[in-house]
Amino acid sequence: MAMSKRGAEGAVEVEAAPADVRESILDVAERQFAENGVASTTVRSITAEAGANVAAVNYYFRSKEDLYREVVGRRLGPLNEERARLLADCLRRKRPAVEDVLRALAEPSLRLCFEYPHFARLLSRLRHDLDDSLWPAYRSAQAELTEGFRKAFAAALPGLPAGEVRTRMHYVLGAIQQVWSHCPRPVGETPEGLLASFITFYAAGLSASAPGKVRSAGKATRS
Repeated sequence: MAMSKRGAEGAVEVEAAPADVRESILDVAERQFAENGVASTTVRSITAEAGANVAAVNYYFRSKEDLYREVVGRRLGPLNEERARLLADCLRRKRPAVEDVLRALAEPSLRLCFEYPHFARLLSRLRHDLDDSLWPAYRSAQAELTEGFRKAFAAALPGLPAGEVRTRMHYVLGAIQQVWSHCPRPVGETPEGLLASFITFYAAGLSASAPGKVRSAGKATRS
């Protein structure tokens, strides 16, 4: 089967790439985007490693930008679906436990480090990519889910001001990005061990008293 690609000089016939080549292009693009950044990765470097030709990329993805969106969408969609499902379970309770909300956010996210380490690393570097449109687009796509987690953390932490809840949640999100940036993870580390350490540390931080209350308690003790 052949596909036709029309350029300035007329139609050019090129052989269609099989499905496994399409997946290979996605896998190679994911790793190269993670290692080099999206802006610094070329279609030719991807196709050279994938054993494909530029025409195959143009046929399946039309452009590098569309290829990037496919790379992100095939992993981020299922990730967000799982986080949303776990979040919905938390929101069914009037006051969910901090650890349960944190687990709903962190468990699927940290599992990426072991299942798709290059994709996790790619997500960690979007903020700093030379293409400065990538991070705002990612943030915008996560806005509804992020707001859902903010509400869940607020329900779990009724003694904290709204601004403090938002700040602490962003600390957690930043910590997940930091873990992603160090993927692949060290040999011998397990998903269960990483998650347990993460939840133990950040659940304590999320549950700590508000800064003003800590200072007031200190003054009362000294008096």
